[in-house]
Amino acid sequence: MSDKESADSAPLSPQLLLDRDLVRRVAAGEDQAMREVFDQHFETVFRICMHQCRQSADAQEVSEIVFVELWNFPQRFHPQRGSLRTYLCLLARSRAKDRLRQTARRAQNQESAEIDLKAAASQKQRTLDPAAHAESNDRRKLVRTILDSLPVEFRTVLELAFFESQSHREIAETLDLPIGTVKSRVRRGLIRVSECLKATGVVERTEV
Repeated sequence: MSDKESADSAPLSPQLLLDRDLVRRVAAGEDQAMREVFDQHFETVFRICMHQCRQSADAQEVSEIVFVELWNFPQRFHPQRGSLRTYLCLLARSRAKDRLRQTARRAQNQESAEIDLKAAASQKQRTLDPAAHAESNDRRKLVRTILDSLPVEFRTVLELAFFESQSHREIAETLDLPIGTVKSRVRRGLIRVSECLKATGVVERTEV
């Protein structure tokens, strides 16, 4: 008999039996069981996510993803391999790392979009090579087309930021908006530009 088979056939401790029965109730769609799981383990899961993500909002969202995953796929928990707490902790670390990679990719794509917007806003040519000159013009036209296609709330803040060189605070004063709203719209607008550039093949997708 293999070590895995031995472990799977070993008697469960009282705590593991409790975990098994609780997850079985979750699998049966019992809301109360899910609330019990949440009450028992949310603090631990959130602490792990916070340690990894460093941002409370991200940690909160990733923690919720962990519990939603348990709700949707309770069969993935195997009490023979460890407690429910251990399972949720491992899942939290994995999903937090996924979020960090996603955030890094998004930041990279936003940086690329910022560069393209700044180039589109500039009228100066930095090269005398005809081919490079034509390619640069085509890229600026594409970025301008993408910008024009955005919803007005995103297009306006991006135009002010990159074509008028206004700071977030200046944009907030110009549009009479909270500075937090301005920052959010700039960020979301850059994401839209990045997604459109990727769709055209200008920005390559980053593989994990």
